[in-house]
Amino acid sequence: MVATPAVEGTFESCLADKPDPDVVILASYHTHGTYEPDTPAEFPSANDVEADEQKGIDGYNSTPGGRLWFVDGD
Repeated sequence: MVATPAVEGTFESCLADKPDPDVVILASYHTHGTYEPDTPAEFPSANDVEADEQKGIDGYNSTPGGRLWFVDGD
């Protein structure tokens, strides 16, 4: 089991490169950036949850406040 290298995202996206086609993806992970008063970064976004659900994988999101969220892909 291996993890992909971390890739810097943008304000609205955190897409990583697709690994080798023979690799089975078990989970996703990303962080929410620094505190932004108009962004609810302390919770997984609807996009975070829906992307993992569509792929049928679990997700892990960390937040500026130190929370670690588990998103069940089922």
